[in-house]
Amino acid sequence: MCMLPHPHIGEDIVTQLKSILAIFNITTRIICATTDSGSNVVLAIRLLNMHLSMQNHRFYSRHCLAHVLHLVVMAGMAPIKVSIEKVRRFVKAITSSSTIAQDFKKIGQSVGEGEVVRKIPQNISTRWNSTYLMLSVYTSMPTTIAAVMRRHSNLAYYRLTQEEDSDLQAVTRFLQPFYEITNILSGSTYVTLGLSALLMDDIIDVITSYIQDSSSS
Repeated sequence: MCMLPHPHIGEDIVTQLKSILAIFNITTRIICATTDSGSNVVLAIRLLNMHLSMQNHRFYSRHCLAHVLHLVVMAGMAPIKVSIEKVRRFVKAITSSSTIAQDFKKIGQSVGEGEVVRKIPQNISTRWNSTYLMLSVYTSMPTTIAAVMRRHSNLAYYRLTQEEDSDLQAVTRFLQPFYEITNILSGSTYVTLGLSALLMDDIIDVITSYIQDSSSS
């Protein structure tokens, strides 16, 4: 690894790449490069390919499928961003108050029959799967959450309407396969390129099934 001074323009990135590849003597051994959708990184890889083509070597370039999924899912969740923000602030209110956090645990043990009371993870804006984890835990404890909101009136502002709650539950169920596929694609101990086509077929099946179910209902 090396520090790249600001600004991170494509020309500076490719200069560093060429230097590192030369140090490890793997300049002409590149088979494929995976990138996010950042224009500077895409430009750097294109410039590198042009440079290596003069040495009679070219390599494939592919966008990271996990990153593409992140962009797609984030765009898909935009219509319910208000509901997600309510949940996020509710979680933040609990984690920032030891009193509410203790009450949350105690109340869950006494009124949350059939509910496994767990700490609700906070989401990270750059990782959609953290939002999924937050929502999946939140939607699994409706009785506990309702009781905590009754106990602490300052949390009432974050109460979801019936429609918002229904939408969040539907979205959480729909996103579960996306979460599982993202985890597979994020593996670092195995090659994921060959799995991409199969996993995309799974996603298409999920979306197709959802559309069919929505049309018939």
